[in-house]
Amino acid sequence: VTYTITSVASGTNQSAVNTVAVTPTAPTLCSNGKTSCSDTARVTIVGVVSLTKTFVSQSATPLLPGGSIVYDVVLTNDSTTVPVQHGILVSDPLPNGISSGTWTCSGENNCYGLTGGSLPLNVTVPGLLAFVANSTGRMTFRITATVDPQNRQYTPIVNTATATPTAPDLCVGGKTSCSASVSTPVTLPGSVQITKTLTSAAVVQRGGTATYEIEVSNPSTTNAVANKVVVADPVP
Repeated sequence: VTYTITSVASGTNQSAVNTVAVTPTAPTLCSNGKTSCSDTARVTIVGVVSLTKTFVSQSATPLLPGGSIVYDVVLTNDSTTVPVQHGILVSDPLPNGISSGTWTCSGENNCYGLTGGSLPLNVTVPGLLAFVANSTGRMTFRITATVDPQNRQYTPIVNTATATPTAPDLCVGGKTSCSASVSTPVTLPGSVQITKTLTSAAVVQRGGTATYEIEVSNPSTTNAVANKVVVADPVP
């Protein structure tokens, strides 16, 4: 007897295990002499949904509070033969350091009416056809995000987008969701940077001289440092 399993449920194990058992009627036995016998097959679940996020541009360099960043979030069906027939939730929440923004969409079937809106991005795509270059199987969300004018964090802004297919569809690798992040550094207005560089030989004899160069700078081309800056370099 031969039968075909046409779909498998999603899970975290990235595989599906199917077991078949046979119980002959007495006095017939299985070939191993037992009253029942079974066998198991394991199928790897690969998934076809993928998500990428890339930096496109920024309003100025260095990027300052109040400026803007443009990203592209690309949702793709990696299969050229199998469509994604269930909804895919695409989300891109506002991270720390971003105050607002907008998004637009282009791609398969004019994005099924998902023309655009305000951030955060949180939409459900009804599915994706099999991938055909410049035609189907891909949707691009272009995001323009505004850096909070009151941003005072020195760490880069990390922006993450996530795609969550509806079971039994999965992301590539058999995962129930897939995500992608972009890290963008922001320069604070009138911020001060300092570097110290050894300019003499790296190895110095006792009684010799080591020479360093200390550079204090304001990387902003538009904002001055209004207050004095104290530079200290204690003797080690």
